[in-house]
This record gives sequence, C-alpha cells and structure tokens, in this order.
Amino acid sequence: MLPRDEITHRAETERADPNQATHRSGSRPPTVRDQGEPGSIARFDRASTHLTGSPSASIGGRFIPSSFGDYELLEELGRGGMGIVFLAKQVGLNRTIALKTILAPHLAASDQITRFKREAEAAAKLDHPGIVAVYDSGTVDNIHYFSMAYVDGGSLSDRLRQGLFNQQQAVQLLIAIADAVAYAHDQGVVHRDLKPSNVLLNQKGDPLVADFGLAKIVSLDAEATVSGRVLGTPSYMSPEQAAGNIRGVGPHTDIYSLGAILYRLLTGRPPFQEDTISNTIRAVLDQEPLPPRNLRPGIERDLETICMKCLEKEVADRYQTVDELKQDLQRFANDQPIKARPVSVIRAVWRWYTGRQDSSALVAGGYAMILGTILTLWNLVGLVAVPMQSSYDAVRWVALNEILMGLIAQSLPMVVLGWFTLKRRPAAIYAGTLVAAAAFAFAISLYVGYTRLNSIQSRPFDALSALLLIMSAIGVILYLIALYAQRKRAASEKR
Repeated sequence: MLPRDEITHRAETERADPNQATHRSGSRPPTVRDQGEPGSIARFDRASTHLTGSPSASIGGRFIPSSFGDYELLEELGRGGMGIVFLAKQVGLNRTIALKTILAPHLAASDQITRFKREAEAAAKLDHPGIVAVYDSGTVDNIHYFSMAYVDGGSLSDRLRQGLFNQQQAVQLLIAIADAVAYAHDQGVVHRDLKPSNVLLNQKGDPLVADFGLAKIVSLDAEATVSGRVLGTPSYMSPEQAAGNIRGVGPHTDIYSLGAILYRLLTGRPPFQEDTISNTIRAVLDQEPLPPRNLRPGIERDLETICMKCLEKEVADRYQTVDELKQDLQRFANDQPIKARPVSVIRAVWRWYTGRQDSSALVAGGYAMILGTILTLWNLVGLVAVPMQSSYDAVRWVALNEILMGLIAQSLPMVVLGWFTLKRRPAAIYAGTLVAAAAFAFAISLYVGYTRLNSIQSRPFDALSALLLIMSAIGVILYLIALYAQRKRAASEKR
C-alpha cells in the first residue's frame, strides 16, 4: 500500500472545498456535472463558458468550434479534472443532449483516454430508467466525446443545499438509487464513485445515477486504474478504496457509498468530513462514524441500523448485495421488521479493541512495560536482599540464580518489548507474544517448584508464585489478542 495521501481522481488537491463547482446562472439548471462534494478529491473551476452565438469553445487550451460533428455546443455545464460537459443540440435528431469530452485532449495520457472510454462503455451497456442513458461516443478532430441524456433537475447535492429530507423521502430516494445500482451490478458494472453530485434529479424528482468515470466492468481483466492509488471521493469511499486496494473493490464498495449517501440524506453531512483529504481518508480507515441519531435524534433506530450496517469497515459485516439493502429499506418503509441488527455492546467493545486504532497493541504494550518494570524492581531488590537474609550458601545460590533468570529471561525483555509494542512495531507484537509465552512457562516452573518445596516443608500455598503465574497468563492473552488484531488489519488492507 502506498502512502495514504497519494491520491488520484481526475485531479489531485490537498484541501477539499464543498463549494467548488461549475454553476451557471440562467434559466436552465445544470445537468451532468462533477460537483465537488465535501472531501472530494476533484477540484473544479467556477468559470462558465457561454457558447451560444460564439464561434468556438476552449477545452484545456484547445479551441473547438461550436459546431462539433453532428452536435451544436450551446453552453458549458460543468467541468472537472478529467472531463467537461456541454449542453448541446444533436442536429440530426433535433434533440437536446449533454455532451462530455476530455478536458485537455492534447495532453491526455493513455490511461485517461482509457478511463474516459471505460465510462462511456460502462454507461452505454446499462439500460435502466434510473441511470443516465448514453447515446453515442466517438471522436471529432481527435477529441474523444460521448453524448448522453440531458437531465434538467439538478443534482442531489444541489437539492441537499435546500434542506434535509424527511425519513420516508430519504428511504424512497435511496430505494430508487439502490434499484439502479443493483441493476448495474447484475450487468457486471460497479460504479465506485457514488455520491450525491453523481445522482441527478429530473423534474419529477426521480433520481438517475450518472458519472461512471471510475466504473469497473467486472468482466474485463485489464484495470484502467493504477494499483495502490486512491480512486474516488474520500467522504463517500469505502475503507478498501481508501486503503488503495483497487483489486479489492467490488459491489460491496457501492453498498458502503449508498450508506454514506443515506447518512448525508438523514444528517446533512457525510460520515467523514475532515479539513483535508488525507485526514478524511485516515478517518475512513481508522474511525467509526457517529451514529446518525447522535446528530439528529429523531431518526428511527431501525433506519440508523440499516445505515450503519452499510458503513461497516469489514466487507463481511455489510449487506452482501444491494438487493439485500433495498429489501431492508422497503421493510422499513412498510413498517415491517428489518433483518439488520444493531451491533451489541460486547461486539462493539471487541471491534474497538481489535480495530484500526491499535487499542489492543497499546494495552498489551502498556501492560508488558508496567509488569516488566515491577518485576525488574522486585528482582533488583532480591539481588540485594537475598545475600543479606540467607545463611545457607546452597539456598542463597538457588535464590540468586532464580532472580537472575527472572531478570534476564522475563522482566527486562518485557520492558523492552512493551516499549516497542507501544511504538506499534509489528515485529514487537510477534516477539512480545513469544516472550509472554516464555514468561508464562517460567512462571509455571516457579509455581510448580515452590508448590513442591512448600509441600515438603509443610508450608501453605505460595501466593507470590501464583500471582506471578496469573499476571503472566494475562500478558499472554493480551499479546495474542494484539497479534490477532494486527493480522486482521493486514488481511483487511490486502483485500
């Protein structure tokens, strides 16, 4: 995995700006446009180019005529780091459409052209009323383009600026979006960049999914992305996307993003929205989202459960298909019991303890350091006290030998490994587990030895050796849990 701040999505920028978007003031609302979501990687220009009556338009410094093949470009609707969208008229069929071209065709790299073609191909194979239809694609004067239906109701992101949806509105809207996404999955297409600005609304308020620029066609082996790069919009991307694991992205990624959209519909903000892109990505990877009811107490608990199940860090804990999510939403809308269940307190504590915050490593390291320090001080005191108290050379030698063994084999290694465990060194957890096991074995030998000696001398149970045995056993358990958590995180990042 590359550093988390190595991010690519049409353009690269460090600070997210929720207001960056191309917007035209006029009678026609904007259509397909790459609106900057809070935490979005893409950066957008505010300038809007009006083309009606003008002889040409500029795309990435290259001028094209307002007559573009069979299309007449009327005005610019929006632009992002990779593409620019025009309102256009298809002359041959006398219809208004939206036409998208590569932003800088003379500078576009081969992977950008491949991704642009992939977007057209992915959308063109989908025939669903909830997905923006693609009509045509090709090149004019070496400028790649594709035309699509013009949706004149603005985006869901625009609508959210006017206020929150009530719960039933949010549920019905997400059911419609989920229906379109489920259809795309059935056709082998994963969107990978679902967010409010990529959901357009027609005049009736019906949603249409747009912008398949990051779509993955499952049947194709070749991936038009760079492995290890983060692709998507941080506030709405899944943990596997945030980890840069492109090959681990699949339908479950869209399920997470649908949950993030529902979260925004219910609370007015995405699950994670930090001051910078890199901080947002770290939050997606390391933190749990606040329950929606913490932000809006009137939200029903079942709807919160559905939302939080979509936003699970682990793929296995989410809905396994979009249809499962849609069915639970329909159950909620019909006042029927949902299948999803809230996370129990015990499971929530376990998840926190073994999760990405490294809590288990911190506890194991802290315990090892404290116990090791106490035992070291005890052994040092013993090195001084034993020669002064014992009058038998044989007994003194045995006692000193046991103290030195405990100091070298147990207490000092525990202090050192506890320190490196607190530093979150992976090797220290493995070594700490072995040392904890060795210390436990040493404590058993002491306990057995003292028990036999006490039975010969008719002395009661030796509490000190038993206490050492118990404390060593606790150390073994803590390090085994830390080892499990480390391997769990490593496996999650590889997926």
